[in-house]
Amino acid sequence: MIFYSSFSLFLLVMVVVLYFLLYYNNSKPIFSKGAIGMNSSNNTFRLTFSALLVAIGTITANLFYIPVGISKCFPMQHCINVLCAVLLGPSYAAAISFLIALLRNLFGLGSPLAFPGSMIGAICAALVYKKFHTIPAAMVGEVVGTGIIGGYVAYLVATFILGKPTMAFFFIPPFLVSTIGGSLIAGLALKLGVFNLVKSKLPDPVRK
Repeated sequence: MIFYSSFSLFLLVMVVVLYFLLYYNNSKPIFSKGAIGMNSSNNTFRLTFSALLVAIGTITANLFYIPVGISKCFPMQHCINVLCAVLLGPSYAAAISFLIALLRNLFGLGSPLAFPGSMIGAICAALVYKKFHTIPAAMVGEVVGTGIIGGYVAYLVATFILGKPTMAFFFIPPFLVSTIGGSLIAGLALKLGVFNLVKSKLPDPVRK
């Protein structure tokens, strides 16, 4: 019963988040007249690719992680954050990181610290990439957003919300190790052209 209630809640949240975040920058709502046209195939591909990233992020959460106290550092999440920043833009990066964190918590693969540990870095990476238009900029945004800002916010969440006090900078070193590893993997993949075909089918997030 708990599983089905949680899954229903997830579906509801997913629909709301996808609608308001993924289509926030569109000139017309997805269900309005004229919204489905020349860009419908691009939107379908972008949404499908986003769902694939969410699935990969959730499935690998129990395979590759670094346990640190009550948190689990997850390099694949940070790799996905950089990919979202470069290929999809800020709205998608925020939505995808949120959905992965939510699914990890629903399936017992993470803790509430997954939200500040993933979303802040994803948003920072996407915004920095949108500003400077370079892959290294997205990587730096991810490292600073997750490793430093996210690490400190995780301390605040653990101490004042979860009731598990730690030192102020307890999460920053492991978060930095995790995000640097994931960012390097994503940066190398992008530089080698692994996602060139995907990129050619997606609108430039810098113009979004």
